[in-house]
Amino acid sequence: MNKWEIHGGGWHSPEDDVSNVTVGGGYVLEVGKGWNFTGGLALADKSANIDTQLRFYLAGRYDFRCWSVGYIHYSNGESFLNHDREPNEGVNLIVLGRKVKC
Repeated sequence: MNKWEIHGGGWHSPEDDVSNVTVGGGYVLEVGKGWNFTGGLALADKSANIDTQLRFYLAGRYDFRCWSVGYIHYSNGESFLNHDREPNEGVNLIVLGRKVKC
């Protein structure tokens, strides 16, 4: 419970043929040897699957050596923020990461 993370990545959306670059950061909660959960905020380009630039994210991962494998969910948070404008939109990704420090 004593560290923060910064992440960057991208994916390609077949719905609108746009590549999406995302940068974010959040608080890392360690819940066992190698297991981590993170929640935070991210900035990205608008796309067909998420139409906002500011996004929330939740992630879970397992760290081993210099690498990690996990799952991340990005969301525009509409149902949480209750803006009554648009439905909640999100994207779920399986991710492979490389640590800066090993």
